Amino acid sequence: MSPLWALILLLVEPAYSGELKRYEGGASCELKKGQNRAWVDAGVDEVPPGFYSTTPSQALPGTLLLRHAGVTYRARVDCFETLKKTPKKKINQTVIMGSLHGLASIVKGTQANGFTIEGDGFKTMTGSMTAKPGYRARLGFGKSEDLLFFVQYTRWDAEQAYDREISIGTVTGNFPGTLFSVSQSVDLGGMFTVKYLPWDWIRTYAEVGIGYFHFNGDFRLAYPFALKASGSTFEFNFGTGALIPLGLRGLFLDVNLDFSYADVSEFTVDAADFSVLVGEKLEYRKTDFQRFGLNLGLRFEI
Repeated sequence: MSPLWALILLLVEPAYSGELKRYEGGASCELKKGQNRAWVDAGVDEVPPGFYSTTPSQALPGTLLLRHAGVTYRARVDCFETLKKTPKKKINQTVIMGSLHGLASIVKGTQANGFTIEGDGFKTMTGSMTAKPGYRARLGFGKSEDLLFFVQYTRWDAEQAYDREISIGTVTGNFPGTLFSVSQSVDLGGMFTVKYLPWDWIRTYAEVGIGYFHFNGDFRLAYPFALKASGSTFEFNFGTGALIPLGLRGLFLDVNLDFSYADVSEFTVDAADFSVLVGEKLEYRKTDFQRFGLNLGLRFEI
């Protein structure tokens, strides 16, 4: 090899991107070093075994270049051991989540849509139910933020106009009134990450839950028709939402849409002007509440 070619190789070959390998050493490695613009034999002990950044030799295939103590060396490729890349282990870190929402509701169903009941000597007419703002508190946990299990409490109130026309014996006339209701539920469920949007900084999710639903109705009608009644059943809840980070670690704005369904088959009278009604089952007041909710709140994760 001419001195000119040796100089070119010494300057160009180390410029290739390096790969970390372990050099084993030994006489069979045919160790060479760059010296005085040429490759010359190097002592076996000049390069101790260890890890070095290596590049393939362009002049002599089957050899690798490495640098040690400021000197460029060349050795057979079979004297190097390629480091095995072990996959990074996923750390399972428990995530604890809490959130508090304010919610607005649209309520549908037999009770909520309004109804008319007619019998001998009476007629009852109701208007549609107007839901008031409510709230939801939720606590969840999981092994990652992509799958969380939660328990939640939800409450919403509503009002409904009543009008009763009575003509029974000495009781005649028109008796208007209002139903004030309180609906509460406790649900168990799960939520999981579902990517809807193209932006990674907004995390979107879906959720499903099932739980216990309880309805309390205060029928404030003219004496002697006022009564309080209640009923319970299972509730099913489905929803989706988006988490928008608020700049603090683990704090998000949680925008959520959900649908819940509860079918109360009968009410039980808890109190009434007519004491004889207490304990009576009002089977004709089927509710089948269908609530569509828009929920906005804060969520934190640790």
